[in-house]
Amino acid sequence: MSIYVLGALLGIAAVVCTFIPQRLTWLVFVIALTTLSLMLHRLAVIEIWNSTELLYKNFQAPSVGLMLNILFPIWDLLAVLFGFWLVVGLKSRPPMEIAFWVAPVLLMLLLSRNYHVFWNFPSSEEYFRLVYTLAWGFAASALLASSTNVTELPLKSYFVAYCVSAVGVLGSRLLLHYLRVKLIRYRDRARLSDARPCRVVLCGIGLLGRLYMNSLHSDISQADREDVLGFVDKNRNYRHGYCYGLKVLGGLCDLEALHESVGFEKIVVTDEQLSKEDQQLLVDFGKSHNVVVTRYFSKEIPFGE
Repeated sequence: MSIYVLGALLGIAAVVCTFIPQRLTWLVFVIALTTLSLMLHRLAVIEIWNSTELLYKNFQAPSVGLMLNILFPIWDLLAVLFGFWLVVGLKSRPPMEIAFWVAPVLLMLLLSRNYHVFWNFPSSEEYFRLVYTLAWGFAASALLASSTNVTELPLKSYFVAYCVSAVGVLGSRLLLHYLRVKLIRYRDRARLSDARPCRVVLCGIGLLGRLYMNSLHSDISQADREDVLGFVDKNRNYRHGYCYGLKVLGGLCDLEALHESVGFEKIVVTDEQLSKEDQQLLVDFGKSHNVVVTRYFSKEIPFGE
Protein backbone atom coordinates (compact mmCIF):
# COMPACT_ATOMS: atom_id res chain seq x y z
CA MET A 1 0.00 0.00 0.00
CA SER A 2 2.78 2.44 0.89
CA ILE A 3 4.35 2.17 -2.57
CA TYR A 4 1.08 3.37 -4.17
CA VAL A 5 0.94 6.32 -1.78
CA LEU A 6 4.49 7.26 -2.74
CA GLY A 7 3.60 6.98 -6.42
CA ALA A 8 0.61 9.26 -5.89
CA LEU A 9 2.80 11.82 -4.13
CA LEU A 10 5.21 11.76 -7.04
CA GLY A 11 2.36 12.40 -9.47
CA ILE A 12 1.01 15.27 -7.34
CA ALA A 13 4.48 16.80 -7.19
CA ALA A 14 4.67 16.70 -10.99
CA VAL A 15 1.28 18.44 -11.31
CA VAL A 16 2.13 21.09 -8.72
CA CYS A 17 5.32 21.79 -10.66
CA THR A 18 3.31 23.57 -13.36
CA PHE A 19 1.77 26.03 -10.87
CA ILE A 20 4.87 26.96 -8.83
CA PRO A 21 6.79 30.09 -9.77
CA GLN A 22 10.04 29.71 -11.66
CA ARG A 23 12.20 30.59 -8.66
CA LEU A 24 10.81 27.64 -6.62
CA THR A 25 11.34 24.88 -9.18
CA TRP A 26 14.27 23.59 -7.14
CA LEU A 27 11.82 22.78 -4.33
CA VAL A 28 9.71 20.66 -6.68
CA PHE A 29 12.85 18.93 -7.89
CA VAL A 30 13.86 18.05 -4.32
CA ILE A 31 10.34 16.76 -3.50
CA ALA A 32 10.20 14.65 -6.66
CA LEU A 33 13.69 13.26 -6.14
CA THR A 34 12.96 12.35 -2.51
CA THR A 35 9.70 10.63 -3.43
CA LEU A 36 11.35 8.72 -6.26
CA SER A 37 14.16 7.54 -3.98
CA LEU A 38 11.61 6.30 -1.42
CA MET A 39 9.77 4.38 -4.14
CA LEU A 40 12.98 2.76 -5.36
CA HIS A 41 13.91 1.83 -1.80
CA ARG A 42 10.50 0.24 -1.26
CA LEU A 43 10.78 -1.72 -4.49
CA ALA A 44 14.23 -2.91 -3.45
CA VAL A 45 12.86 -4.07 -0.09
CA ILE A 46 10.15 -6.07 -1.88
CA GLU A 47 12.71 -7.71 -4.16
CA ILE A 48 15.05 -8.50 -1.26
CA TRP A 49 12.13 -9.85 0.79
CA ASN A 50 11.16 -12.27 -1.97
CA SER A 51 14.75 -13.10 -2.86
CA THR A 52 15.80 -14.02 0.67
CA GLU A 53 13.13 -16.70 0.94
CA LEU A 54 14.01 -18.03 -2.52
CA LEU A 55 17.74 -18.10 -1.75
CA TYR A 56 17.16 -19.72 1.63
CA LYS A 57 15.06 -22.52 0.16
CA ASN A 58 17.53 -23.12 -2.67
CA PHE A 59 20.42 -23.16 -0.20
CA GLN A 60 18.84 -26.14 1.57
CA ALA A 61 18.56 -28.21 -1.63
CA PRO A 62 20.74 -31.38 -1.76
CA SER A 63 22.07 -30.34 -5.17
CA VAL A 64 23.70 -27.31 -3.49
CA GLY A 65 25.50 -29.63 -1.05
CA LEU A 66 26.77 -31.78 -3.94
CA MET A 67 27.95 -28.71 -5.82
CA LEU A 68 29.78 -27.45 -2.74
CA ASN A 69 31.60 -30.78 -2.42
CA ILE A 70 32.82 -30.32 -5.99
CA LEU A 71 34.01 -26.75 -5.42
CA PHE A 72 35.52 -27.18 -1.96
CA PRO A 73 38.43 -29.48 -3.02
CA ILE A 74 39.52 -26.81 -5.52
CA TRP A 75 39.20 -24.09 -2.89
CA ASP A 76 41.06 -26.19 -0.32
CA LEU A 77 43.91 -26.78 -2.78
CA LEU A 78 44.24 -23.04 -3.34
CA ALA A 79 44.16 -22.39 0.42
CA VAL A 80 46.96 -24.93 1.10
CA LEU A 81 49.06 -23.59 -1.80
CA PHE A 82 48.59 -20.06 -0.46
CA GLY A 83 49.74 -21.18 3.00
CA PHE A 84 52.98 -22.64 1.63
CA TRP A 85 53.45 -19.65 -0.67
CA LEU A 86 53.40 -17.27 2.28
CA VAL A 87 56.16 -19.12 4.15
CA VAL A 88 58.52 -20.27 1.39
CA GLY A 89 57.32 -18.88 -1.94
CA LEU A 90 56.50 -21.26 -4.78
CA LYS A 91 57.72 -19.57 -7.96
CA SER A 92 61.28 -20.80 -7.69
CA ARG A 93 60.35 -24.25 -6.38
CA PRO A 94 60.19 -27.29 -8.68
CA PRO A 95 56.68 -28.74 -9.17
CA MET A 96 57.65 -32.10 -7.65
CA GLU A 97 58.77 -30.42 -4.44
CA ILE A 98 55.48 -28.52 -4.18
CA ALA A 99 53.56 -31.73 -4.82
CA PHE A 100 55.38 -33.49 -1.94
CA TRP A 101 54.34 -30.69 0.41
CA VAL A 102 50.72 -30.32 -0.71
CA ALA A 103 49.72 -33.88 -1.71
CA PRO A 104 49.69 -35.37 1.85
CA VAL A 105 47.40 -32.60 3.05
CA LEU A 106 44.91 -33.05 0.21
CA LEU A 107 45.11 -36.83 0.48
CA MET A 108 44.22 -36.64 4.17
CA LEU A 109 41.23 -34.41 3.35
CA LEU A 110 40.10 -36.80 0.60
CA LEU A 111 40.38 -39.87 2.85
CA SER A 112 38.33 -38.21 5.57
CA ARG A 113 34.59 -37.64 5.24
CA ASN A 114 34.87 -33.89 4.78
CA TYR A 115 33.88 -34.08 1.13
CA HIS A 116 30.92 -36.30 1.95
CA VAL A 117 29.44 -33.79 4.37
CA PHE A 118 26.58 -31.66 3.08
CA TRP A 119 27.98 -28.34 4.24
CA ASN A 120 24.56 -26.69 3.99
CA PHE A 121 23.58 -29.02 6.88
CA PRO A 122 26.76 -29.43 8.97
CA SER A 123 27.10 -30.23 12.65
CA SER A 124 29.56 -28.43 14.90
CA GLU A 125 31.59 -31.64 15.06
CA GLU A 126 32.35 -31.40 11.33
CA TYR A 127 34.19 -28.10 11.81
CA PHE A 128 36.42 -29.59 14.51
CA ARG A 129 37.03 -32.67 12.37
CA LEU A 130 38.16 -30.43 9.53
CA VAL A 131 40.67 -28.67 11.77
CA TYR A 132 42.37 -31.81 13.07
CA THR A 133 42.26 -33.49 9.64
CA LEU A 134 44.28 -30.56 8.31
CA ALA A 135 46.67 -30.94 11.25
CA TRP A 136 47.23 -34.62 10.43
CA GLY A 137 47.76 -33.68 6.78
CA PHE A 138 50.47 -31.14 7.55
CA ALA A 139 52.12 -33.59 9.97
CA ALA A 140 52.18 -36.19 7.18
CA SER A 141 53.66 -33.61 4.83
CA ALA A 142 56.46 -32.84 7.29
CA LEU A 143 57.22 -36.56 7.81
CA LEU A 144 57.26 -37.22 4.06
CA ALA A 145 59.61 -34.32 3.42
CA SER A 146 61.99 -35.46 6.17
CA SER A 147 62.13 -39.03 4.83
CA THR A 148 62.83 -38.08 1.20
CA ASN A 149 65.19 -35.81 -0.71
CA VAL A 150 62.63 -33.01 -0.73
CA THR A 151 63.73 -29.78 0.88
CA GLU A 152 62.72 -30.02 4.53
CA LEU A 153 61.07 -26.94 5.97
CA PRO A 154 61.35 -25.81 9.59
CA LEU A 155 58.45 -26.88 11.79
CA LYS A 156 57.62 -23.21 12.27
CA SER A 157 56.97 -22.90 8.53
CA TYR A 158 54.63 -25.90 8.57
CA PHE A 159 52.76 -24.43 11.52
CA VAL A 160 52.29 -21.04 9.82
CA ALA A 161 51.18 -22.72 6.58
CA TYR A 162 48.74 -24.85 8.58
CA CYS A 163 47.23 -21.82 10.33
CA VAL A 164 46.80 -19.92 7.07
CA SER A 165 45.27 -22.96 5.33
CA ALA A 166 42.93 -23.64 8.26
CA VAL A 167 41.64 -20.06 8.11
CA GLY A 168 40.93 -20.40 4.39
CA VAL A 169 39.43 -23.89 4.52
CA LEU A 170 37.41 -23.48 7.70
CA GLY A 171 36.48 -19.88 6.98
CA SER A 172 34.71 -20.79 3.74
CA ARG A 173 32.49 -23.29 5.57
CA LEU A 174 31.74 -20.90 8.41
CA LEU A 175 30.86 -18.21 5.88
CA LEU A 176 28.04 -20.40 4.57
CA HIS A 177 26.55 -20.70 8.05
CA TYR A 178 26.93 -16.94 8.57
CA LEU A 179 25.16 -16.12 5.29
CA ARG A 180 22.35 -18.54 6.16
CA VAL A 181 21.72 -16.76 9.46
CA LYS A 182 22.07 -13.32 7.86
CA LEU A 183 19.36 -14.17 5.31
CA ILE A 184 16.90 -14.71 8.15
CA ARG A 185 17.99 -11.62 10.07
CA TYR A 186 17.86 -9.38 7.01
CA ARG A 187 14.40 -10.66 6.15
CA ASP A 188 13.37 -9.83 9.71
CA ARG A 189 14.72 -6.27 9.47
CA ALA A 190 13.29 -5.65 5.98
CA ARG A 191 9.82 -7.08 6.57
CA LEU A 192 7.08 -5.91 4.24
CA SER A 193 4.37 -5.60 6.84
CA ASP A 194 4.48 -2.90 9.47
CA ALA A 195 3.52 -5.36 12.21
CA ARG A 196 6.13 -5.64 14.94
CA PRO A 197 7.29 -9.21 15.67
CA CYS A 198 6.31 -10.81 18.93
CA ARG A 199 8.99 -10.18 21.57
CA VAL A 200 9.82 -13.47 23.27
CA VAL A 201 11.70 -14.43 26.42
CA LEU A 202 12.87 -18.01 26.90
CA CYS A 203 12.58 -19.39 30.43
CA GLY A 204 15.23 -22.00 31.13
CA ILE A 205 18.71 -22.54 29.72
CA GLY A 206 19.18 -25.98 28.26
CA LEU A 207 18.77 -28.20 25.24
CA LEU A 208 15.14 -27.21 24.66
CA GLY A 209 16.16 -23.56 24.40
CA ARG A 210 18.70 -24.44 21.74
CA LEU A 211 16.14 -26.57 19.89
CA TYR A 212 13.69 -23.68 19.94
CA MET A 213 16.27 -21.33 18.42
CA ASN A 214 17.19 -23.95 15.82
CA SER A 215 13.53 -24.31 14.88
CA LEU A 216 13.35 -20.56 14.22
CA HIS A 217 16.54 -20.60 12.17
CA SER A 218 15.24 -23.52 10.12
CA ASP A 219 12.03 -21.79 9.06
CA ILE A 220 12.55 -18.43 7.39
CA SER A 221 8.79 -17.77 7.29
CA GLN A 222 8.54 -18.13 11.09
CA ALA A 223 11.76 -16.40 12.08
CA ASP A 224 10.49 -12.91 11.22
CA ARG A 225 7.39 -13.36 13.39
CA GLU A 226 9.27 -13.62 16.67
CA ASP A 227 12.10 -11.61 18.16
CA VAL A 228 13.80 -13.65 20.90
CA LEU A 229 15.24 -11.20 23.43
CA GLY A 230 17.10 -13.66 25.64
CA PHE A 231 16.86 -16.10 28.53
CA VAL A 232 15.66 -15.94 32.09
CA ASP A 233 16.73 -18.74 34.39
CA LYS A 234 16.26 -19.65 38.04
CA ASN A 235 20.03 -20.14 38.40
CA ARG A 236 21.35 -16.62 38.95
CA ASN A 237 24.92 -17.66 38.11
CA TYR A 238 23.98 -17.32 34.45
CA ARG A 239 22.97 -13.69 34.88
CA HIS A 240 24.49 -11.20 32.37
CA GLY A 241 26.15 -14.04 30.48
CA TYR A 242 25.43 -15.39 27.00
CA CYS A 243 24.10 -18.86 26.15
CA TYR A 244 23.47 -20.11 22.59
CA GLY A 245 24.11 -16.56 21.36
CA LEU A 246 21.43 -14.98 23.56
CA LYS A 247 21.90 -12.83 26.62
CA VAL A 248 20.71 -14.10 29.99
CA LEU A 249 18.51 -11.22 31.11
CA GLY A 250 18.08 -12.33 34.71
CA GLY A 251 16.09 -14.69 36.90
CA LEU A 252 12.40 -15.33 37.38
CA CYS A 253 12.30 -12.66 40.06
CA ASP A 254 13.38 -10.10 37.45
CA LEU A 255 10.38 -10.61 35.15
CA GLU A 256 8.58 -7.51 36.42
CA ALA A 257 11.56 -5.23 35.76
CA LEU A 258 12.24 -6.87 32.39
CA HIS A 259 8.66 -6.40 31.29
CA GLU A 260 8.87 -2.69 32.09
CA SER A 261 12.20 -2.27 30.30
CA VAL A 262 11.80 -4.40 27.16
CA GLY A 263 8.05 -5.05 27.02
CA PHE A 264 7.93 -8.70 25.93
CA GLU A 265 4.63 -10.31 24.93
CA LYS A 266 5.45 -14.01 25.21
CA ILE A 267 7.29 -16.38 27.54
CA VAL A 268 8.34 -19.78 26.21
CA VAL A 269 9.19 -22.28 28.96
CA THR A 270 12.19 -24.37 27.87
CA ASP A 271 13.05 -25.78 31.31
CA GLU A 272 11.88 -29.37 31.75
CA GLN A 273 12.58 -29.28 35.51
CA LEU A 274 10.74 -26.09 36.36
CA SER A 275 9.05 -26.51 39.77
CA LYS A 276 5.31 -26.23 40.20
CA GLU A 277 5.76 -23.05 42.23
CA ASP A 278 7.72 -21.42 39.40
CA GLN A 279 5.18 -22.64 36.85
CA GLN A 280 2.38 -21.05 38.83
CA LEU A 281 4.44 -17.87 39.14
CA LEU A 282 4.69 -17.68 35.34
CA VAL A 283 0.97 -18.36 34.88
CA ASP A 284 0.03 -15.62 37.34
CA PHE A 285 2.50 -13.21 35.76
CA GLY A 286 1.08 -13.91 32.30
CA LYS A 287 -2.49 -13.26 33.42
CA SER A 288 -1.64 -10.05 35.27
CA HIS A 289 0.52 -8.60 32.47
CA ASN A 290 -1.33 -9.91 29.41
CA VAL A 291 1.69 -12.04 28.42
CA VAL A 292 1.27 -15.36 26.59
CA VAL A 293 2.99 -18.24 28.40
CA THR A 294 3.67 -21.41 26.40
CA ARG A 295 5.76 -24.52 26.92
CA TYR A 296 8.12 -25.87 24.27
CA PHE A 297 8.93 -29.56 24.35
CA SER A 298 9.89 -32.37 22.01
CA LYS A 299 8.79 -35.97 22.27
CA GLU A 300 8.77 -39.18 20.30
CA ILE A 301 5.45 -40.80 19.45
CA PRO A 302 4.67 -44.05 17.57
CA PHE A 303 4.34 -43.52 13.83
CA GLY A 304 0.80 -43.66 12.48
CA GLU A 305 -0.97 -42.67 15.70
